[in-house]
Amino acid sequence: MTGAARVGFAGPGAVLIAAAVWGTSGTAAALLPQVSPLTVGSLTLAVSGVVLAATAARGVGGLLRQRSAWPLLIVSAGALAIYILAFFAGMALAGVALGTVVAIASSPLFVQAIETAVGRSWPAPRWLVAAVVTLIGVVLLVGGRVGEDGPGSSLVGGVSLALIAGLAYAVFTVGTARLLRRADVHGVGVPDRAVIGAVQLLTVVPLLVVAIIAGVPKVDDVAAWGVLLYIGLVPTAVGYLLYTRGLARVSAATAALLTLLEPVVAAVLAAVLLDQRLSVVGWTGIVVTLLGLALAALPAQRRAATIR
Repeated sequence: MTGAARVGFAGPGAVLIAAAVWGTSGTAAALLPQVSPLTVGSLTLAVSGVVLAATAARGVGGLLRQRSAWPLLIVSAGALAIYILAFFAGMALAGVALGTVVAIASSPLFVQAIETAVGRSWPAPRWLVAAVVTLIGVVLLVGGRVGEDGPGSSLVGGVSLALIAGLAYAVFTVGTARLLRRADVHGVGVPDRAVIGAVQLLTVVPLLVVAIIAGVPKVDDVAAWGVLLYIGLVPTAVGYLLYTRGLARVSAATAALLTLLEPVVAAVLAAVLLDQRLSVVGWTGIVVTLLGLALAALPAQRRAATIR
């Protein structure tokens, strides 16, 4: 493989690995039925924010001292916090399957809409085809999961919150991508770890308040805290760091689309470890989703990496 090819795949590869890591969080969270989903989301993101900020303290401090960076930092951090809370609340109201597919599948569409409206960056035909194929695959995948819960207590409210989650994640993605490019343009050279560390650090205090209100596990509940630390350190800290690294090399719309590998990994792990069977439709959805992701990831992304 040539050096150019390796560079061309570095961005999509980082995002795909991030999505695969995120896919393990649902299986891990299933081991915590006694803990509120809001608590899981809030605590794990707070843990990740502290860890990433501490491991990139100099870069985070340098970025926070730049007044011109604060608008994008606040937008990205606020959107990420809203995403976490709306995503888990939407699943609780609409059901896990429906809430997940609405939130995750709507995000790439929202990203592309924002990029088109703000940056006049029209989607390439290849991206459109990849998006259609991948979204069809995700719908088939979620619809083919045997034993999944149906609609919850409030379908309209749950779907609305899931759409808010998808929009919030899209805003986080576009804001973070622009923050990365802004650092490059001004010659600051802020590394991706500092950017995501600063963004997540700003969410720590409000999310800790939410976790305390929702209820945290007892101090001596070693198993619960072990799972929470795993989700906070691996899927959240490592996953978001890789996602941010990918955002520095591919367009926000492509990055958001590639994260749809997450429900594939989650479904396979649930089938293997949690005995949640997949029907033929579900396995077909996995194949179709992977085909769409391959179409989005394999071509060179050099031209798509610039947001105008």
